[in-house]
Amino acid sequence: MGVNAGLVGYLTWFVLSWDIVEPFSYIITFSTSILFYSYFVLARQDPAYPDVRRRIFYMNFYRAAKKLNFNVEEYNSMKKELSEINSRLRILRSTIPAIS
Repeated sequence: MGVNAGLVGYLTWFVLSWDIVEPFSYIITFSTSILFYSYFVLARQDPAYPDVRRRIFYMNFYRAAKKLNFNVEEYNSMKKELSEINSRLRILRSTIPAIS
């Protein structure tokens, strides 16, 4: 949105007049609105930058995992088990008195 405003401002005040830029401004704004609404309808989530970036990352990740025959569920279960073991180890280390 900032790029749209900057482009329209630059064209209005430095290159052309508002009479020429107004239709372009309308088309750019309307197209951007349609694009974001389409994303919202398809993804069913707010088109905020972190959400879009995360969605694209996961789409590419799962596509590559499928292509390389990488079992994501097994990987996730192993990571969860590792996390549980690390938390138990942390508890054990905190209960053992330090030897000076």
